[in-house]
Amino acid sequence: MKSGFLAALIGCALGAPSSGIYKGDRVYQLDITTEAEKQLVAGLIQDESLHLDPWTDLTIGPVHLHVPSKVDKLVMSALSNLKTSIYIEDLQAVVDEETETTIANQELSKGLSIDEQADTLFTAYQEADTYMNFLLSKPGVQEIQLGKTFEGRMIRGVKFGTGTKQIFLNGGIHAREWITPAAATYIANFLLGSEPEALSMREKFTFHIVPNLNPDGYAYTRSKERMWRKNREPSKSSSCIGTDPNRNFDADWGNTAGASSSPCSDTFYGSAALSTAEATALANYLKSLTNVVSYVDVHSYSQLWMFPWGYKCGAKIPDYQDLAEATRLGVAALKGINNLSFKNGPSCDTIYQATGTTTDYAYDKLKIKYSFVLELRPQNGFGTNGFALPASQIVAASEETLRGLIAAWNYAYSH
Repeated sequence: MKSGFLAALIGCALGAPSSGIYKGDRVYQLDITTEAEKQLVAGLIQDESLHLDPWTDLTIGPVHLHVPSKVDKLVMSALSNLKTSIYIEDLQAVVDEETETTIANQELSKGLSIDEQADTLFTAYQEADTYMNFLLSKPGVQEIQLGKTFEGRMIRGVKFGTGTKQIFLNGGIHAREWITPAAATYIANFLLGSEPEALSMREKFTFHIVPNLNPDGYAYTRSKERMWRKNREPSKSSSCIGTDPNRNFDADWGNTAGASSSPCSDTFYGSAALSTAEATALANYLKSLTNVVSYVDVHSYSQLWMFPWGYKCGAKIPDYQDLAEATRLGVAALKGINNLSFKNGPSCDTIYQATGTTTDYAYDKLKIKYSFVLELRPQNGFGTNGFALPASQIVAASEETLRGLIAAWNYAYSH
């Protein structure tokens, strides 16, 4: 039960993600077994009047679908012949609980120095600047600035290490995936530490880590709409807001088999390749670097570790064997921490076809061999609360990801 003080604060803290917009909304698990069932669900999702929000990729198997309360009866009637179950009974309650945890963390952190805040940093999901200020307080760190967003926020990151081989990692390209900026910050914090393994990694590599590639979207999820995915740039042809930055890169861009031409869709690919501030900033920064051996785009959720291609199914990239081995080592190391199983393989064959993605662009256009996209916990069909992963799991999710990446990066160093 919420305390009276915290319950009163929820309505105004962080803007209004708990203002009731998800009241009565459910997230269902649909167990899709046939292509006909898949197409039925696809047709409903494409009906923009229903405002359905697929949380996981539409495929044969378990699919999570956020259904607004006002269309619940209509949608579930249309899906009456599918096997369905309730994944989240009340989405608003989940958001309220998450908000309460964040407020409590902020209260604990008041008046503390940055060093003192380290004990509470990973007990709740933080503001983007909180993560950055924490990392910039560390010795040997240089701030990097990739460029400004539509709303004028700077896309910021950190650079450190002395190695000649370079690694770039980002989180937060999809705004609602709050675990990813937290995990990116956790990974950077470890690599900046004094443990022998951290020292070794800094000698081998120079790291460029951007915890939040989509700060406009992230700010919006914290102030208005928790489950927002895209950036916040208005469309030139519609009243709908936002482009999916991870469908906006010059890698089979515009192919509607793996993205959407509708500005109202969560996978809208934008007006042109690299039309978004986020995609342009990342592309230009990566182009400015030399000897980049690995690019990593951290997402949630589904417990997957993938590599190119996303736009081409049934085809192997020239470096398939090395990337398959690097990801195999990564998922093995990851499982060794908390016994969670991740599936690895090419994106298109592992989950679904996606066009205009970061990893395909990094691999095809920039020739970054070890280009990875990770989908963190929970597993699709299992786990807790999907995108609203409880803050109590931040450390566990981040630690297992760190160990997997170290294993994959050590392989990349010698291959």
